[in-house]
Amino acid sequence: MLFNSVLWIDERVTSMQHHRANLYLSVKEVAARYSVSVNSVWRWTSQRDDFPKPIKLGLGCTRWRLSDLEAFESSCGETP
Repeated sequence: MLFNSVLWIDERVTSMQHHRANLYLSVKEVAARYSVSVNSVWRWTSQRDDFPKPIKLGLGCTRWRLSDLEAFESSCGETP
């Protein structure tokens, strides 16, 4: 019984990690995350080689992967 519970928890954690890796943020959400303007996010995108590049999902729909932003934060040790 305990073994089945551990497997179930492990599957839930794996599922949550997979879901988190597929979360996308808009430019407004990225700006809010770093307490900067939308213009600053676009400037970082074009001028900083280390800042994650956005993903174009369609016309007028550009997003950043949350997992990419978290990796960027880890590499910086702090917010940009």
